Amino acid sequence: MGKRIVFIWLLLAFAWVAKSQNYMIKGIVTDSITGEPLPYVAVILKGTTIGATTDLDGAFTLSSSSKVRTLQVSYLGYTEKELKFVPGKAEHLKIQLAPTSINLSEVIIKPGKERYRKKDNPAVTFIKNAIARRESNDPRNHDYFRYDQYEKMVFAMNDYQPKPKKDGKAGKFDFLTEFIDTLEVGKTILPVSEREKIQTVYYRKDPKTEKRVVQATKAAGVDEVFSRDGMQQFLNEVFREVNIFQNDIPLFLNRFVSPMSTMGPNFYKYYLLDTVEVAGQKCVDLGFAPFTPETFGFTGHLFITLDSTYFVQKVKLNVPKKINLNFVGGMTIEQTFDRAPDG
Repeated sequence: MGKRIVFIWLLLAFAWVAKSQNYMIKGIVTDSITGEPLPYVAVILKGTTIGATTDLDGAFTLSSSSKVRTLQVSYLGYTEKELKFVPGKAEHLKIQLAPTSINLSEVIIKPGKERYRKKDNPAVTFIKNAIARRESNDPRNHDYFRYDQYEKMVFAMNDYQPKPKKDGKAGKFDFLTEFIDTLEVGKTILPVSEREKIQTVYYRKDPKTEKRVVQATKAAGVDEVFSRDGMQQFLNEVFREVNIFQNDIPLFLNRFVSPMSTMGPNFYKYYLLDTVEVAGQKCVDLGFAPFTPETFGFTGHLFITLDSTYFVQKVKLNVPKKINLNFVGGMTIEQTFDRAPDG
């Protein structure tokens, strides 16, 4: 009788130990910026081969008796994450992965070496949602709007590099070095003529009316460059108003594809880079670059509010260096927007 009791006690003890080592891990993996579920994410117990992948809803289930207490979560295009857990309290995990920062200039230089996909890409989903709401966010669809415009036009000797005299004596034109400037696009120039203008533009939808009020102007150098017959008309045609809410943007006598174009996802690569604050609004920094650098598109950033309106708070456009625009070596366009009282 005594032996039987001991035997039963040993079986119960073994069953209790085995039960204490088995545990379930359940959870969902989402994009830290958009909140979209991420499918096919690898979730493994660190240092083991025990793991699972998320389904189309970003959910996963994992069963193990390992003593490891750290999850390793990895996904292409996202920063790998490690998460400690407590057995028995890990059945409702909510794991967020942050998109990996992308250097847009590297994307342009070496497009063939980058693996980019449109399907199941949260960045593509995000821009499609923004494009779907562009009509309501376009200022020109409101009854009234106004904006302040600053423009600076410079005619200059490009990549000016003064040559030093061999005998070390001062040259006849050495004084020109005092006027050398460096543009934001990184080029050293010697300005010949420069003009700046600040104006306020008032727009009414019906009847369609547009009025420009010049607030200030400044000119320096050989101002006659701007005053020649047909020159100002030519400049007005080359440097047109930029409206990102249209499918294409006329500029430099060419038509560029807007990053907010309905064909944008087929023309551009989009990247969820970060969340930042712009004018007090939490925004997604959405980077973009053309699939083909030589085509008429832009590289840059869209700063879109992280809410259901997908309001474009700010945009920065750059002309890729590989585009041949003759006299244009580089250009940056920056626009900021404020919400109208009616949304």
